[in-house]
Amino acid sequence: MPEDADPMRETAVKLRRSYSELYAQSALAGVESCLDEYEHMRAAFSADMDLSQAPQSPLHSGLPLPVEPVLALALLATYEYVQRSNIAKMRARANQALTTAMDLSLHTASTGSSEYSDALRRAWWMVMFVVYQSSILTASPPIITVDDPRITTHFPEFRGCREPWPLLVKSQKAFINSCCISRELARESVESQHASLRDQIQQLYTFICEVAAEADRFRCVTNYSGAEADASRNLWAMSRALIHTHLSSPNPRLSDIGLEADGKASGTARALRPSRSPRELPHLACCTLQGFYTISMLLSKVRRALCSGDLSSCYYLLDRPTPATDVQDTERLIEELQQSLNALSASIRADAVFEGLAAAAREVEDTLSATID
Repeated sequence: MPEDADPMRETAVKLRRSYSELYAQSALAGVESCLDEYEHMRAAFSADMDLSQAPQSPLHSGLPLPVEPVLALALLATYEYVQRSNIAKMRARANQALTTAMDLSLHTASTGSSEYSDALRRAWWMVMFVVYQSSILTASPPIITVDDPRITTHFPEFRGCREPWPLLVKSQKAFINSCCISRELARESVESQHASLRDQIQQLYTFICEVAAEADRFRCVTNYSGAEADASRNLWAMSRALIHTHLSSPNPRLSDIGLEADGKASGTARALRPSRSPRELPHLACCTLQGFYTISMLLSKVRRALCSGDLSSCYYLLDRPTPATDVQDTERLIEELQQSLNALSASIRADAVFEGLAAAAREVEDTLSATID
């Protein structure tokens, strides 16, 4: 609870868990009730309901009432992901949200200027994001892909800027493609698939480079603030996190499949197999963990250089170093790295309210103590 002085003690964790389960069960019951009512509403409006004529949701004046179950199922999928670490249920909830959204024709939402048009676009693409995330976690294809010809709903806009959503969708698509190649590697021998796998890896590599370049040159409206501004910037950050995520491969067979035709290292393929553990972490928390451990290793390297008296190996980290100032610059760098570790640790510690992140938070705290003390 917000006023709890020690939110990580066992009784507080159990209390939050019981409340979250109660709310989740209540939400699921509400979804079932709404879906039953939806059948009656369809008969009232016509076989294909015109959502522009549907009553408003009490949640928001710009949201039609029949879309409430879609949003609830998407939230329940996220709950199963970050709180219960139940990926199977997350996928089930996400797919139920998708089928419900398609029953409401959100995938063909009107591009007109009705009061609901923006909410319909956002609801559809939010569901697609959750569906793709569940597919990434299970290394299985989504039940519908973003390039399906049945999908005609435009991406949401942020004050005239459409860039974040297409970029995020492409990043998830790259991740899904890598999962597909991983499945082929698990099923087939490298000898029988050598040529085709090399072509697929090359195509994936090219696609990832294109998306990464697009993310690096992303530009959007920056002279405004508020929820919309935060949303557009967060979507861009999530896209970069997805496209730059590296997952080392435990499969030595990948080293036999190179990209020599373009002069690329065959190690490019190492990112194609999804990590086996931990599977329950949200991808943004994974990026925070990767950043934490990278900085901790960098801190150890700089400290060793300072103790040895040879700072030349750290010059690339310093701003215009000279023999007269390199010690002071290095000490200042160490202080900045320690502050970064403390900030990342605080972020993970705050996320530990979700039980799926509790173990990671404890590991980070142990590493922080060993690194800084």
